[in-house]
Amino acid sequence: MKKRTLYLVIVLLALFQATLLNYFRIFNVKPDLLLICAVFVGLVFELKHALLFSLVLGFLKDAFTAQVFAAHIFYFPFLAAVTFFLAKKIPIETTLVRTVLIFLAVILIDLLKKFFQFSAGNYFTLGVYSKVIILESLYTALVSPLIFKVLR
Repeated sequence: MKKRTLYLVIVLLALFQATLLNYFRIFNVKPDLLLICAVFVGLVFELKHALLFSLVLGFLKDAFTAQVFAAHIFYFPFLAAVTFFLAKKIPIETTLVRTVLIFLAVILIDLLKKFFQFSAGNYFTLGVYSKVIILESLYTALVSPLIFKVLR
């Protein structure tokens, strides 16, 4: 996929995630399409392009959500860089490996979010949070093969 086309697809996915994907919530959880894109760009592009794309992804995620602003601008480039370097060490060509990678990426980003929220004095119920993180990770991982197909 050309880089210009990818920017358009990213914006469309961001709009879809912010609007229509709300109708596909399961227990108030929806998949994170932009996180899938951040992993995708880390797998497909050179590091500088992956960081640029993931920065745009983070900006869009922050712009369309009511979470802490500018958090995803840091999370997504970090995730793209980790994916980029991980792909150099282990083969990530199969759908199963990519799905597991997405599952783990969602958990990693959610744990980072909660760590910073907790360190800022925001407390949460661990039992409820653990159920949500597992459900969100599974949902995002199960949707990821479809998004990878669209991005290819």
